[in-house]
Amino acid sequence: MLFVNGSFTSRIDDMDEAEGAALLAHLLDRFKMPEYQVRFRWTPNAVAIWDSRATQHYPVADCWPERRRMERVTIRGTRPY
Repeated sequence: MLFVNGSFTSRIDDMDEAEGAALLAHLLDRFKMPEYQVRFRWTPNAVAIWDSRATQHYPVADCWPERRRMERVTIRGTRPY
């Protein structure tokens, strides 16, 4: 399994630097493609849950003038990497 995050991933271990940079750029570009995204429409009492180990989360501030209440839950267990 490969964990990639545009804010924290700077290289891919055990790969040639140029080849790793090209693969990383390719993967990060995939995150921007609509066919690999989920859009959630907030409605009253809506709940969204995702597993951050396998999800790129990008919040969109599109709820103005309403407010969103968010809670974060972190479970104990083995690290995914």
